[in-house]
Amino acid sequence: MVSTNVMPPRGREDFMALIEHGLKVAGAKTKLLSEQAIEILWRVSHGLPRQASRLLRTSLTLAHDRDQSFVDDRVMLDACEELQLGRPTVTQGHAEAVQPRGDRGTTSRK
Repeated sequence: MVSTNVMPPRGREDFMALIEHGLKVAGAKTKLLSEQAIEILWRVSHGLPRQASRLLRTSLTLAHDRDQSFVDDRVMLDACEELQLGRPTVTQGHAEAVQPRGDRGTTSRK
């Protein structure tokens, strides 16, 4: 039997609080993401925590590889591209939504 486990999408405010809490629990003492990077993260992940986590890990790795201690919009867009999630259009400080590849959960076999 195959079942799919999907956490429901988070609204914008709930998503922002989730990211802030996760970074704080992980030990972040300073702000690690620009507002625009968080906006891109929310829109590209469609508020899905698992998708956001994957994208956040990739963006943090890219920032580290570039000797940056901060994830800006450029790093987040490059992380989107690396994960083949598409590059959202960024205009006037806002990221337009993109359609992710389609993996919206995990499949487990029982």
